[in-house]
Amino acid sequence: MGLCGFYFEYSLLILIGVILFSHAAVDRIFGSGLKYSDNFKNTHLGKIGK
Repeated sequence: MGLCGFYFEYSLLILIGVILFSHAAVDRIFGSGLKYSDNFKNTHLGKIGK
């Protein structure tokens, strides 16, 4: 999204790209990831919590 925004010089797409990138980065920093439907604490990075 962000790269498309830079290419087309469209500031809204740049903003959306920055938000998506930062959201994914923060999820990775705190160890949470994409959630599976069976349990909220079950992610693609492993189990969260105890």
